[in-house]
Amino acid sequence: MFRRNIIVLSLVIVIFTGCRQDASFLPKEFDSLTLYSLESDFDKLLLPDDAELFHGYAVLGKTDVSKEVSEKVVASIRSDIANGSTVSKCFWPHHALRILVDGKPLDVLICYKCRGFKRTDDGVLVATSFPIDVSSRQMINEILQAKGIDLSPAATESPAG
Repeated sequence: MFRRNIIVLSLVIVIFTGCRQDASFLPKEFDSLTLYSLESDFDKLLLPDDAELFHGYAVLGKTDVSKEVSEKVVASIRSDIANGSTVSKCFWPHHALRILVDGKPLDVLICYKCRGFKRTDDGVLVATSFPIDVSSRQMINEILQAKGIDLSPAATESPAG
C-alpha cells in the first residue's frame, strides 16, 4: 500500500510540475552568438567546392548577433529545451547556434520539424537528439531574414506531433 502511494504521488508531481529538460549546458555568460541557417536535404556532389558545412549540413547563411539579442535567443532556446517533450525521428536541422564561451565553441543544431536538437560536448556532436519546443523558431527566422539570409523551405514547416 505504501509503495503504491509513493508511485501515485510521484506521478502526480511529474504531471503537475512537468518533465522539464535540463538546459544547464547553455551558459548564462558568453562571448558571442552566431546564428546559422542550414540545409539538410542536399546532394553533396552538387555542392560547390567552397561550400561551407556546419557539422555536415550546408550553410545557407550565418550572422553574428548583438549581445542584447543573443541573450534573448539563448533565453528562448533555454525555455524551449525546458519545455520540450517528444522528438520525432527525422533530425534534419535547419537552424544552429554557435555560442563562444571563453573562446570555446558550443554548437546547438535544431530541427524544429521533429522537435529535436543536438549539441556539442568538447567540440564533438552528441549523438542523441534531445527534445525542444518550437517557440524560439519564429524569433530566429526573423533575425536571419532581417539580415537577408535565406531559410530552407523546411525551416518554416509545421512541426511533427
